[in-house]
Amino acid sequence: MLLYNTFHSDDNSHDHVPFITQGFPYVCIKTDMDKYPGRCVPWHWHSSCEIVTVEKGEVELKTPDTTVLLHRGG
Repeated sequence: MLLYNTFHSDDNSHDHVPFITQGFPYVCIKTDMDKYPGRCVPWHWHSSCEIVTVEKGEVELKTPDTTVLLHRGG
């Protein structure tokens, strides 16, 4: 399933990824960073694994411990 620009976090910053079930725990979410204020998705967490790819330009990915600059195709 491919979803676009979905981000639903609660008061604990837990991102509730829609459509994930035990029987099929996968979802692909395509995000257009231009749709977010300051091209920034608020800090969040989820219990699922997140794989990030960059189609064009670069993205700064921050965790509580580190910051990584991701480039297209890198």
